[in-house]
Amino acid sequence: MDKPITSKCAHNDGSLRWDGESNTYGKAALSILLSAEATNKSVVFGLAGCYPGYPSFHWVSTQQ
Repeated sequence: MDKPITSKCAHNDGSLRWDGESNTYGKAALSILLSAEATNKSVVFGLAGCYPGYPSFHWVSTQQ
């Protein structure tokens, strides 16, 4: 990650959380993350709040 994740969540440990198994777009988000890693692209997360006290996001996209 290019810069640290900042949030007011109780357990901000520098990572993001989301329920990839039950989230409607969980597999799509994972696909975006894996393709960004494979092509050496940066990703941007739209922070959504806290998911059991940890930062979570509601969208992800790649940057060129």
